[in-house]
Amino acid sequence: MSGESQDRKAALAPHPAYDLSTPFGSRGWWFDSWRSGSGWERYEVPASEVPRISPEFLQEERETLGSWFFAQEYECRFMESETQAFRREDVEAAFEQGVEPWSFLKG
Repeated sequence: MSGESQDRKAALAPHPAYDLSTPFGSRGWWFDSWRSGSGWERYEVPASEVPRISPEFLQEERETLGSWFFAQEYECRFMESETQAFRREDVEAAFEQGVEPWSFLKG
């Protein structure tokens, strides 16, 4: 759990917190808290599982918003930014533990 997420949870204790949102990118407090797998009870309900939202409405929204925004707003997906140079998973993989750094200096 990220430090920001732990701070938020500690500040609210012992009172319950109900955070409702749609993802907006694979970054920030919401993403870290969702991905951590601990400390929060999580429920994911894509719009396609909500009986009062018609498939016709969802199709109109997909056409209006485009697939990228639609996936975040209606399918509960954390999407990579359309303007980032590298995927998040590639950046995270570059910082694996146990990899010895190269040394270009003779010592």
